[in-house]
Amino acid sequence: MAETVSSSLTFRDFIRHLLPTAAALCLFTPLLSIATKVELGGLIFAAVVLGYVITTPLTKLLSWLFRFTPVPMEYQRRREWIQHNWDFDELFYNRLSNDEREYTYLTGAYVTFYQQLSFYLLVYAGVNLFFVASSVRQSPGLATLHDVLKAATPIPGGLELSSVLLLVASIPLAYYAFADYLNEYKHLFLENGQYDSFARRAQVKDGGVATSVWGMVHHGDEPVAGATVELRKDDGTVLAVVSTDADGHFQFIDKCKEHPHFDGTLLVRSGNTSYEESFNMDDKVIPSKTIEVPFRREVVPRWRKSYVVTMATMLAVAYCALKAECVVGVLYVLCLIPFVLFILLPVMPSLLSVLKSSIVSASLLLSLTIAVTALALSLSRIAQPYAWADVVPAALLVILFALNRRIWSLAASSS
Repeated sequence: MAETVSSSLTFRDFIRHLLPTAAALCLFTPLLSIATKVELGGLIFAAVVLGYVITTPLTKLLSWLFRFTPVPMEYQRRREWIQHNWDFDELFYNRLSNDEREYTYLTGAYVTFYQQLSFYLLVYAGVNLFFVASSVRQSPGLATLHDVLKAATPIPGGLELSSVLLLVASIPLAYYAFADYLNEYKHLFLENGQYDSFARRAQVKDGGVATSVWGMVHHGDEPVAGATVELRKDDGTVLAVVSTDADGHFQFIDKCKEHPHFDGTLLVRSGNTSYEESFNMDDKVIPSKTIEVPFRREVVPRWRKSYVVTMATMLAVAYCALKAECVVGVLYVLCLIPFVLFILLPVMPSLLSVLKSSIVSASLLLSLTIAVTALALSLSRIAQPYAWADVVPAALLVILFALNRRIWSLAASSS
């Protein structure tokens, strides 16, 4: 899709570049020794300069990192699927008015803002968690509630505030910023979003925007996954063959561009049964087809291998957590919460529908933050006896995150 490029300082530049960077400087500058020497004017200047320097690389990094969480990963897959359906360069530069382009620019700025803000708040939560854990570790004997509450974090103005309070506040703020990021992303890039809606309107009005042939196969209210779909001419010539995904969608990439005027059929096969419907394309027709078939195909998710590996790794983490120092061990146990949800999904497939998907994503992000904090604490005492019991769970958790990247997507599509 077209990149959003600005030639002058506008409101969308303020939202995209300056505001998230200013928020980051307000959060993290007081943690540095130079904080007392920084004035408001210097902070604003730094936000302007750093905002334009770091926004693009940071956005690319976060887009890659967020793909390890279930909802952004699924949204990215759906966005790539939609990108194959339309010629967005033709749409953006030749079909949209200046106001419509500015509208998409502004929505893209909000996507970037909420994405970066959620990341900064999550890191800030990790910093405060580190301060709390450090305060507990420095206690001479058994840690008390006072040891937990006495941890303090520097804030702007040369003041300090309770790290526990900041931790409790930053986690829900990070969650809501992440939820807003997903909402703006969906509103801009996904089905019936801004780009998709503009493309459909341009195709019906003048044609020449659609590039692929796509659609969905379903039986009643349920999608038919794993079925074979053939695009055929009237004389029986097969132009392309694809399979439906877990949501019943199929896509013939670039076939509308290659055959803008087409009369033929779509043949759906599943096992020994088949179903055929006529399909015609013209310049000003959206080349999409929803096919209801009189049969269904059951696709059993491949849970077994992932389930066993996840269970074994979780047991190893729990064993090492028992050997670790009290605080670090508790942190590692907290890291296992989202993976417990994964274990329950094959038994309770409706679980994900009860829990909001954004909550699942937030739990994974929080778990990753806790794991990094626990690893930092572990490395600080690597030379001490039994330090391996602190470090090994962190390595195992990295394996769990890597394994469950696609598992969560499978769970979401199977629930």
